Amino acid sequence: MRNPKLTLKQEAFAMGYMETGNACEAYRRAYNADRMKRNSIEVTASQLLQHPKVVLRVTELREEAAKRDELSIDWVLQHLEEIVSRAMQAVPVLDKQGEPTGEYTYQGAVANRALELIGKHVGMFSD
Repeated sequence: MRNPKLTLKQEAFAMGYMETGNACEAYRRAYNADRMKRNSIEVTASQLLQHPKVVLRVTELREEAAKRDELSIDWVLQHLEEIVSRAMQAVPVLDKQGEPTGEYTYQGAVANRALELIGKHVGMFSD
């Protein structure tokens, strides 16, 4: 939703900045910069990125993204933990009625991959 305090171009700039993380590229997308020199674009984009209304909008967009990411991260981590438990035989195989069959299936590769993804998320490994 567009912030009513911003012009359409300022809103497009804020959205472009969130998408690319690059103020110059966001400026090129939002404004007609075809005839501008690179240095002029850099200066103007930097000034626009410091405009109080634009700063507020970028902050709002970041907060919205953080909320979406947090939900997504929580969901992924929860399911990765479930995968590890099942792959490590912590959960028995169930029949169609939901009753334990007495069998357990070990899937080491599945457990290792899930643990690797969890470890990367918490910063345990470096690429």
